[in-house]
Formats: sequence, C-alpha cells, structure tokens
Amino acid sequence: MVLTAKGQDKDRKTAEDLGADAFVTKPFSNRDVVARVMELAAASTA
Repeated sequence: MVLTAKGQDKDRKTAEDLGADAFVTKPFSNRDVVARVMELAAASTA
C-alpha cells in the first residue's frame, strides 16, 4: 500500500510495477485508509 502526495498516472504506474496493492493519495481520511487495509488483509487470507 502506498500513501502519497503524488497522484500522477506515472506515479501510480510505478507503484503498481513495484507490487503495490493499493495507491492512496493525500488528502485521505484515516477511516478510508483503515478500511482499505482491512480489505487487503481479508483478500490475502481468502
């Protein structure tokens, strides 16, 4: 999971190429980040 201030397509592509499962740009809410982490955790155990 990448949390970043960079939101350009090239930044998202780089993160994807490096294996990031999620890309979240600022500003973000803590609630949204926690929800995304929970989704990723559930997917990894399924």
